[in-house]
Amino acid sequence: RKFVHLSVDGLGLGCEMCQAKSQAEEIIRHAGMDYTIFRSSALFKELDAFFIPQVLKIGDGATDWPYGPIDIHLCPLSHHDLAHCMVSAADNPKASNKTIIIGGPDCITLGDLLNMIAKAAGITVKYTKGVSKEALLHSIRKNPRQSLFSAAQIEDFLVDSKIDHAAIRDMFSLEFQRVGDYIRQAALRVQAAMASHRKRQATG
Repeated sequence: RKFVHLSVDGLGLGCEMCQAKSQAEEIIRHAGMDYTIFRSSALFKELDAFFIPQVLKIGDGATDWPYGPIDIHLCPLSHHDLAHCMVSAADNPKASNKTIIIGGPDCITLGDLLNMIAKAAGITVKYTKGVSKEALLHSIRKNPRQSLFSAAQIEDFLVDSKIDHAAIRDMFSLEFQRVGDYIRQAALRVQAAMASHRKRQATG
């Protein structure tokens, strides 16, 4: 028997969700079963839900990103590759009784990610400045209803993440999808979906 569990990278204890995930990890580690806990970086699907739409909405000519610092590092991960590793972990002795921080092969800054999205969407923009984490937290605490996330969630999730992908690749013998390849397809897909939505609103 083997327990394979999905958690998150950068796990803090500020928000209730992170506290629950941390408690779950501890229960699994002390359950007496073989286990693998995956602490996942941001998934490619999350780019579709937030980063790509926001870059498209801001449009041409922008230099400032209003949703946080752009010098933090990310290691975006394909959900297909994550699923492959979770299935593989069930009978992979290299993953036995381990907590694995897992991310994609590309470790890039948020600024680089935003500019990749803009280029793929044909937007003339270069993000060079963001908002400090402290300033963002202050803004959220001042106007909590205007934010999708609480200050505690931002405190936990807005972290600088650099993952040793070579160790992950060797453990699971898998070549992961590159974030640039994903963005080139996703930016156009999200762009088309947003245009279709605007058209339905205009004719509805």
